[in-house]
Amino acid sequence: MNKMKIISSLMIISFIFAGFSMFKQARHNASFVKTPQIIDETVTIGGKFKLLNQDNIEVSSDDFKGKYKVIFFGFTNCPMICPVGMEKITESLMAMDKNLVSKITPLFISVDPDRDTPEVIKEFVEGYSEVGFIGLTGDKATIEEVVKNYKIYKSKVKTEDNDPKDEMDYDMDHSAYIYIMGKDNEFINVVSSNETVTEIKKRISDAILSN
Repeated sequence: MNKMKIISSLMIISFIFAGFSMFKQARHNASFVKTPQIIDETVTIGGKFKLLNQDNIEVSSDDFKGKYKVIFFGFTNCPMICPVGMEKITESLMAMDKNLVSKITPLFISVDPDRDTPEVIKEFVEGYSEVGFIGLTGDKATIEEVVKNYKIYKSKVKTEDNDPKDEMDYDMDHSAYIYIMGKDNEFINVVSSNETVTEIKKRISDAILSN
């Protein structure tokens, strides 16, 4: 899928997810997200941001200019989808040519700012330190803006496994896309975390080699 064939269906899928979440009383169903196929060149994906990294230092999107970015959105309490997605990205980058990998900064951005403090994020990304994942979080308003700019669906939900009296015991439904961004923070492509390591590796490699 090339740059002339990419997205706006992200927004459509987000609305679908919202309806599906309410209907199903919110399971963590991000694993069912498919790579979007419909493109609308008028839709802008991404944008500038200022967030806190895992060392509680404010960084901006401009700090990552000059490198390609592989960005994954999720939350540290995620039972399966996020760890699997992070592992796939890690394995994909580790299997790539080292010269290509040196041009990439992998980012994990939390969609759960209430629980994902920099300290929590740091412990999480340390599990994927082989490729130098940088974890990012922020306050609610900032995360909401980033989520909106990247057309991410997210929703805080309670399941029967959660303690109804504990406000911090909840799950998060969210879309599980892997974004490939260019050196100037421009959107290049999006990949579904459902894809295999081989497919993800190819998508990332092709995006870099063609831009």
